[in-house]
Amino acid sequence: MDKLRPIYGALLVWCCLVCWASTAGAQEQVSFWHGGQELQLDNPPLWQEGRLLIPLRSVFSRLGAEVDWDGGNKRVTITQAAITVALTIDSPVAQVNGQRRALDGPPVLYQDRTYIPLRFVLEALGYPVHWNADARTVLIGDQDVDGNWQAPLPEDEVPEELPVVIEQPAKSQKRVCLTFDDGPSANLTPQVLDILAQQQVPATFFVIGCNAEREPDLIRRIVTEGHALGNHTYSHAYQEIYASSQAYLDSLRQAGAVLARITGDEPAITRAPGGTCGHFTGDYYHVLRENGYCTFDWNVSTGDSALPRPTVEQILANIATYSRNGTIKEAVVLMHDSPTHETTVAALPQLIAFFQEYGYVFEVLTPAHPLAK
Repeated sequence: MDKLRPIYGALLVWCCLVCWASTAGAQEQVSFWHGGQELQLDNPPLWQEGRLLIPLRSVFSRLGAEVDWDGGNKRVTITQAAITVALTIDSPVAQVNGQRRALDGPPVLYQDRTYIPLRFVLEALGYPVHWNADARTVLIGDQDVDGNWQAPLPEDEVPEELPVVIEQPAKSQKRVCLTFDDGPSANLTPQVLDILAQQQVPATFFVIGCNAEREPDLIRRIVTEGHALGNHTYSHAYQEIYASSQAYLDSLRQAGAVLARITGDEPAITRAPGGTCGHFTGDYYHVLRENGYCTFDWNVSTGDSALPRPTVEQILANIATYSRNGTIKEAVVLMHDSPTHETTVAALPQLIAFFQEYGYVFEVLTPAHPLAK
């Protein structure tokens, strides 16, 4: 075990200095120091896909930072001095004073606790982070007297003991994300939300910015009831938004600003009006990634945008066809909740029952979803 101590310390540094803590069951301890005082973790760190995550309040509250948790949006905000860092569970995009920043991996919820990447937040708040290999100590905001950083650990060298492992969902589990475009609308969105509440099913709403301005209470209700918000541009006007990738980005930003004023958060997930096929070039994807957005199309369509509008029976037949009779692993279902889609609302309870019968788990879209672009 003595020979493994420097190896184990080097591994922690190499994993992006994401966190430093006592590991569950480990025989050695990594300590935190700030201003000459040791900081203690109240829970062990987690190991997830090669990254170490640290419980949120264990360090930041002790550094005097203000920590706020928004359970409805699964969003944590850490503020100190004039700097605010905002992170959303399962999102690889953070905001530092309102500016989007990419994360190596998202924060997570585990056993009702929030775990976040330590190094990103500390450096965003202006703290230098140093590793003292001899003392197996992390120095926060203090100078490393040796001035030495540890070299990355060779891939074939691993410690004998690892921290707690986060169990991932079984890959055989079928998942469905119900999505609604073009809302919110005063006549149909409340009915959709009522049905989702009755069925205890979450959904994702890709809203148009100008509609959100008219119906801010519906936007708040969507978020409060545990659904996800997505950005569907401000105007939905094809000639305007598809004039160039910059024009498209400008419309997303305008809609995002509206949603941020209403909810306090700008969504990272987006959907192109009419879908990306035939509208996007490579430049559009590049602009989205550079600005912290991702986009979603769909692989199961209700066909509810056709004219004349389909009947309930036709919508259900479309669902069976495009889901290959409930056999596809990841279903993203396209629907609309704008004012003229009454049959969509009428079909929704049976549509939900269809996916339940075939054993699907209902989820909302996040940037970590495998179909994100």
